[in-house]
Amino acid sequence: MTRTYKVKEVLLRDLPEDRHRLWDILDKEDSIRILNKNPKLKYCREHYPDGLGTRKFDKLCEMNFGYDDRFDVVGYSVDAKGKVLRTWANKYSDYDYVSPFGSRPNEEGDQVCESVHWPPTAVGEPSKLLHNMYATNGFYWS
Repeated sequence: MTRTYKVKEVLLRDLPEDRHRLWDILDKEDSIRILNKNPKLKYCREHYPDGLGTRKFDKLCEMNFGYDDRFDVVGYSVDAKGKVLRTWANKYSDYDYVSPFGSRPNEEGDQVCESVHWPPTAVGEPSKLLHNMYATNGFYWS
């Protein structure tokens, strides 16, 4: 016999508006490891995997931090035990790449709606998210 269920209500944790949505992960952050110090790099994509199954740097490199080959990891953060909490990466960082539309990657990084400013401002702080990039090119806390 198969039962049919319907969701009647969803309860969400009540967080203050000025609190980042992933503050629980940020509270555990102990250090940020920067892999790319290119001064031209200004933007990248940020992900919160909260663990990748290994703490060994060579294994993280071998698995490209969980990304496919199109991504170039520029930094990652860890907790006190070495667990990967956040990663920053550029998609299509191969500057010889030309899209089917003829465009090339931006040397300043991934400038898309989910981009964040690189490098991070501080350990345990949310990244500055690129907001309304076509109008103001400003950053704000995500």
